[in-house]
Amino acid sequence: MLLPCHDATFGPLAATGRLECLELTYDAARRHYAEASPPKLEKSLKRCVNRRNTYGQTPLMMACKHGQARVVTWLLSKGADPMLFDSIHSRACLHYCALYGQSACVVRALPHLPRHTGTSLYHGNTDCYAATFVTA
Repeated sequence: MLLPCHDATFGPLAATGRLECLELTYDAARRHYAEASPPKLEKSLKRCVNRRNTYGQTPLMMACKHGQARVVTWLLSKGADPMLFDSIHSRACLHYCALYGQSACVVRALPHLPRHTGTSLYHGNTDCYAATFVTA
């Protein structure tokens, strides 16, 4: 059984760039579940940073969309998965960086992605192609 994580905690904080609040929330969850076995604790905390909102967006996608580069770095360091897709448009975090012109977030996210993600963006372009175009 996984430890619970509240849906509305990490996403809005990530979108608004409230890194200090994210850190406090994450630390509170870690302390709350301190008696759990280390593998269960880590799995539960990763589930928190990858928790989706009603549109299927993760906190990482929301931070990328809103240009919160520091938050992107923090989420990735805590186990956020850059290869997850939203449920409405099938976009990953790099799609959000490219679509909203967030080149600082592209720079933070690219080292955490496979060389060829192969995920299709509009007109057959991949997310990596679009992100490179944005930062050029």
